[in-house]
Amino acid sequence: MGKRKIGILGLIWMMLAMASCTNLRHVSDFSGSAKKGLASFESLGYGFEKSCLDKCFEQSSQKLELNPTCPCQQEAKADSATFVIYQALSAYLDGLNRLSANETARYNTKALTDQVASGSFGGITFSPEQATAYINIGNIIGNAISNGYRKNKVRQYVTEADPSFQELIRFLEFTLSRNLKGILRNETSMSQVTYFQLYRDPSLSTFEKRQVANEYFARKRTLEQYGKEIDIYVQMLAKIGVGHRELAENIDQWSLADLKSQLSILSGDLEELYGYYKKLQP
Repeated sequence: MGKRKIGILGLIWMMLAMASCTNLRHVSDFSGSAKKGLASFESLGYGFEKSCLDKCFEQSSQKLELNPTCPCQQEAKADSATFVIYQALSAYLDGLNRLSANETARYNTKALTDQVASGSFGGITFSPEQATAYINIGNIIGNAISNGYRKNKVRQYVTEADPSFQELIRFLEFTLSRNLKGILRNETSMSQVTYFQLYRDPSLSTFEKRQVANEYFARKRTLEQYGKEIDIYVQMLAKIGVGHRELAENIDQWSLADLKSQLSILSGDLEELYGYYKKLQP
């Protein structure tokens, strides 16, 4: 009889464990889609340093300088700072994905070895609040490793991280949609002015003007693609931020069915945006 009780208890515990796995599947699916969408950052065709180099080469071409010196160090720093924040968010989502899938062996802490400081450089501003958020995200991932978080700790992992997570998501959104997109608009306008002036040059033959027009339209298509990539990526960032906030705020309040439904919708939206983004890639 005692052995039978032990067997029944073991079966109950096994069923509870299976239910726990099922209950966190929606968290694992969402974090997986979010991490995949976030990783599109690495294939963006436009950046601060590239914008600086494009401008420098354009000006050098007009002056017929073949060996220009382009002072783009600050823009390179802006790219590096933005990449560090992307890596921190990616490491956090990787931790959430592994945690919700009960994979606790490997957390990606490689991204958290870089130090960031507040300041302005290359067209972006990194505030003290954002620097603190970066540090907080690193601490939360570190605690997940040292304290052996398990599935019953997903709540703590998410709710502790959400304020810092939202701060860093907003930083990326603003940096790309306002700063970088603004620079891209300026470059598009300058490119149009340059090509139109060249096209109107009376010394050019019809054949040469046709070449200028072809170059202009090719350049225009490239810059438009960069803009579309940024727009879709910023939309993915917004969906990721909303999904994480919904999870953090409602993990205890909503019914499991409601939470699953909301995260499922957001996961579907992210997959759709990711599909659009991939179609833009050459």
